[in-house]
Amino acid sequence: MKKFYITIIMALFPILMFSQGENNNWYFGNYAGVRFDGTTTTLVDSQRDSMWASGTVSDNNGNLLFYTDGSQIRNREHQVMENGLGINNGINPWQVSIVKHPGKPSQYYVFVSNFPYDAVSYSLVDMSLGAVSNGVPLGKVVDGQKNVTLYNDMGNSYASYGVTVVPHADGKSVWVCFPMDVKMYSYLVDNTGLHSVPSVSNMNITAPINYYNSKVTSSPTINSSFSNYISLAVWLGSLHESKVMSYNNSIGKVTNDYLLTISSLHPTVTEFNKDASILYVGNNATGSILAIDMLNSTTSVVYNQIYNNSNLECYAIQRNKYNDIYISYDNRGYLSKIYNPDVYGGSSVILDAVNLQGKTTTKTLPSLLITGNDSCPPVFDLITEPNVYFTYQAGDKITTHTNYIIHDNKDITMKAKNYILMLPDSFVMYNSKFLATIEDCPSPVVKQAKTQNQKQISLKLDLTKDQQQGSIDIYPNPASDFLTIQSTLKVENVNVYDISGKKINTVLNGNTIDIKHIPSGSYLITIETKEGKTTKKFIKK
Repeated sequence: MKKFYITIIMALFPILMFSQGENNNWYFGNYAGVRFDGTTTTLVDSQRDSMWASGTVSDNNGNLLFYTDGSQIRNREHQVMENGLGINNGINPWQVSIVKHPGKPSQYYVFVSNFPYDAVSYSLVDMSLGAVSNGVPLGKVVDGQKNVTLYNDMGNSYASYGVTVVPHADGKSVWVCFPMDVKMYSYLVDNTGLHSVPSVSNMNITAPINYYNSKVTSSPTINSSFSNYISLAVWLGSLHESKVMSYNNSIGKVTNDYLLTISSLHPTVTEFNKDASILYVGNNATGSILAIDMLNSTTSVVYNQIYNNSNLECYAIQRNKYNDIYISYDNRGYLSKIYNPDVYGGSSVILDAVNLQGKTTTKTLPSLLITGNDSCPPVFDLITEPNVYFTYQAGDKITTHTNYIIHDNKDITMKAKNYILMLPDSFVMYNSKFLATIEDCPSPVVKQAKTQNQKQISLKLDLTKDQQQGSIDIYPNPASDFLTIQSTLKVENVNVYDISGKKINTVLNGNTIDIKHIPSGSYLITIETKEGKTTKKFIKK
């Protein structure tokens, strides 16, 4: 061991050393796993199966920290984490969401929702605690912070099947959202921790109440009169609907700017692409995948079916850190993937995209860890160093306490506005990297919602007619010469429009339209049958 004198450098041009590895690993299904780090690698070391819920967290450098099925938590060595049994009273919940504490980088909140077995709750994991392996703690569920019940605005516990996380408008904090009946309860997590009193909003839905059987998904932040979409996929008796609602991440409330209702004969699951311009809808009973053009669905829903297989059951669609979108068809040895997910009319499904090497899928894929990214809490008081590669940035000061050690092969940076104090018996080990600089926190770049007036949008997509009498589709798409309409119903009329809304002269011959004469670009086609009108988008090459 060597002791080092630490030089504090006045830095005019800060060197950013943040990593993006916290979502590198997924553990899910029947002992399945994959790693995303430029390539996709199958993992076969899982020691826990996950039926309905799963979550995985890695460190900034992409090294596994822990994973959970919502009933127990396992550490990076695939052992049950200290105090990690009996999460959610040992019951595998419907969904789980994990939030990194914005002000304490070693701590993670694990939120679970489960109806009707128990109330919604959270447990707090601290990666600076627990047994030490190779010089780094394995983590521990904090004593007294396990299965902590959350309460609504009336002070009552409640149950919910769904939970999702939305980034706050400040760029630092997050909202943790639980739907219950017609209400959405949103809990703020900022650099001080979890705020126990929720922001409450009405989801603008009237029937049925008791939206228990539901998975909830949030979109990336968008530039609109609201900030995000939240999709609630309802599975309740004979009613199966997805409700896509607008959300304001400044106040943590559902708004009445946007509402899309998707009715179906069977349960559905949803996921947004990287900029929420496309919503993908998976059908639980038929294996079909629909793509909805969110940008052009203003007066009617523009959508197309990109895949259908009646032998499959779609239970989960999930975007990864690279904005690739994966599909979990239940009980298969492969993950499926949506090819070209950001081009409406150009996406398709690769059924056997990732070989799970003998492991199988179930009804879950891990949701992304949404971090508040508050790199500038006022103070860091460091006792241990759990990270391998990390940058601390404080708005005021950083203090290391007695026996704080940066071990071999670690790379730690400290940045503070006023001072960095390393108390006696703080050590930097040989072969480790350490940099300390005095600099102010950068101003966050916050994507604000548009403030101009925008017409409220309320749409409905009824898939029950398609499922009962045959869906309407068009192919090929993109097309160069002819466009064919596929339908079990008689096509009575079609109209083609360019994106500006100008009608294009075309001739329908049976179920085929000659489009050789129209310029290259994107178009909308309205197809009329005795059951009504269907609008779809196609691309002329």
